[in-house]
Amino acid sequence: MKLKKRSKKNLLIQKLREEIKILKQDNFEQDIQLKTLMNNIPYMTWFKDKNSNYIMVNDAFKSHSGKNMETIYGKSDDFVWDGMLGEKCREYDLDVMEKNTQVVFDEVIPGKQGYREFNIYKAPVHDYEGTIIGTVGIAKDITDLKNENTKVNIIMENIPSAVWLNDVDGNILNVNSKFYEFFKIPNQSVIGENVLKIVGEKFKNEIETENRLVLTKRKTMSFERKIVIDKEEKIVSVHKTPVLDLENKIIGIVGMMQDITKGKKTQEKIEKLVYTDTLTDLGNRRALYKYFNEIKDKDCILTVMTIDLDNFKKLNDSLGHHMGDKAIIIIGEKLKESCADGFIGRNGGDEFIIIWDNLNSIEEVKKISEKILSNIVTEFRKEDKFNVVSASIGVVSEKLDGNNLVTLLMKADFALYEAKDLGKNCYVIYTQELEEKRILSIDIEQDLKKSIERDEIHLHYQPQYTNDGKIFGFEALFRWKNEKYSKVPVLEIIKIMENQNILYIVSDSIIEKALTFIKRINKKYNTEYLISINISTLEIMDRDFVPKIKNLLNKIDINPKWVGLEITETTLMKDMDKNIEKLKELKDMGIRISLDDFGTGYSSFNYLIRLPLSEVKIDRSFVSKIFMGNEYEKLVKLIIDLSHSLNLPVVAEGVETVEEFNILKNMNTDYYQGYYFSKPIEEEKIIELIDNIEKAGQ
Repeated sequence: MKLKKRSKKNLLIQKLREEIKILKQDNFEQDIQLKTLMNNIPYMTWFKDKNSNYIMVNDAFKSHSGKNMETIYGKSDDFVWDGMLGEKCREYDLDVMEKNTQVVFDEVIPGKQGYREFNIYKAPVHDYEGTIIGTVGIAKDITDLKNENTKVNIIMENIPSAVWLNDVDGNILNVNSKFYEFFKIPNQSVIGENVLKIVGEKFKNEIETENRLVLTKRKTMSFERKIVIDKEEKIVSVHKTPVLDLENKIIGIVGMMQDITKGKKTQEKIEKLVYTDTLTDLGNRRALYKYFNEIKDKDCILTVMTIDLDNFKKLNDSLGHHMGDKAIIIIGEKLKESCADGFIGRNGGDEFIIIWDNLNSIEEVKKISEKILSNIVTEFRKEDKFNVVSASIGVVSEKLDGNNLVTLLMKADFALYEAKDLGKNCYVIYTQELEEKRILSIDIEQDLKKSIERDEIHLHYQPQYTNDGKIFGFEALFRWKNEKYSKVPVLEIIKIMENQNILYIVSDSIIEKALTFIKRINKKYNTEYLISINISTLEIMDRDFVPKIKNLLNKIDINPKWVGLEITETTLMKDMDKNIEKLKELKDMGIRISLDDFGTGYSSFNYLIRLPLSEVKIDRSFVSKIFMGNEYEKLVKLIIDLSHSLNLPVVAEGVETVEEFNILKNMNTDYYQGYYFSKPIEEEKIIELIDNIEKAGQ
């Protein structure tokens, strides 16, 4: 019986041993598996008991601590890390076990690999019954990442502008110190706050639009907008760049903001100086071209109006330049009132330009033109002197359709010339008829440049006579032998040349031909006839005008006393004092200075006293009216008597009948010129005329 009991006990022991062996084998295998698992984790990994003593660590742990498992087993952090840390780690362990939770924190752990910073994860370890028996920990080395972040922070701190990093939802991840300064935020963290909370909900649409563009286009973009900081509006420049992860997925936006308020205001001031006329505060010519570039692609009818003030030169001369400036300012203000819906600019001097892109009918154009004319008429006074300023207006109204501003201005200017010719204080709208005249002007200018080399420029000469029927001299008159213009009146050609300022093309040739002619005549007949040559405004305004006349006299080798220069009142209007100096110098050389078309301008009697004249020519418009009434006859007599009182002989132009001649002769006119005596004739005809006179005298 005892044997049976002992045998049964031995069997149980044997079975228990086998089970223990199996259990040990299982534990060993589990231990091997656990160690293998831990060693394949690329971060420091460990198990601790409830007293924070290490039970198991992986190879990464051993490598950084510099100790093997036998040394580490059962030891605390204070021992393992050579007293460099301990209490803090114990606190985290207790916190994990007491609260049965996980914790994540960053810690610098010194070891064989130097001071390294780790992101540490700790969690409680439970047995099969759920009882906490220790802790498990994983520490990821984030030193390189932290260093990169430090570099980023250093870079951000060294940028002298507000810089921030936000995620795709606009939540702030990082900022530099300038960000706090820029937005005047106290030194409290804004990390996690939405950008809109800082900038203000008022600008939500603008910010969302910017971010959407940056995220959609996946590139750096720049913006300019206004924000309000501490109740002060600022203009800011914003630069935004998308942030991409390793998979090229957008994970946020880095932004930079600069206050450009001061620079923008300075730029605006500079731009105003560049594009504004300083006297009137209207746009200048640069502003005109800028405005045109902004509207040139619009599908609209563009109305361009050029305005030139009438009698402005007279105002400057009589009331002074200060009053002239005042007049320009006042007219500018009146134009602002009349043309508030158009571009208004001053083109310099007394000329203004207005452009509309919203006038759709010619009736509107006419109505506004009449309104401007009415508003501009202004009387200016200074003591006992006064002057009335009006305006002449040229208008072109055409569909843009590729028209450039130069062409439109040219057409408006052409219409302006017509308005001036019609007597001023009126407007002219550019028409097809004017277009034909403009094309004629262009053709004339182009062909005139070739006229000299083609020998097309010729002169006719109209004799001037004394009271007893003797030839006194000749007036040289321009003729153009070009079949293309044979049906165009020569006066119209000359008028076009004057308006286009292109007389200079042929003026030297005309003067030289006239001088050569009179030298030939006087040498041939041993006489001292006078040749009178008309001088244009452009010629006398030329600073080399006097030297040019001197050079031609020397070239032709002619006596200056045989030469007369005819000038009109309007010729002298620009820069009167300088022109008088030039005329005086020429007169001192012996050249005769004639005031042509006397009485057709203004302040004529004043000119008789101021100018260095040799004679006065009464215009045909007076001569032809001496039969129309006593007033004209008295006026002509007054001109003759006044001229004689200043020792100036008088030439009557346009004498066409014997009756006109007799009346003028009775008024003691000195010289005569007109069809009653002879029409303008060619040089060879002049020679025939003189030959006949010579024969008759024999």
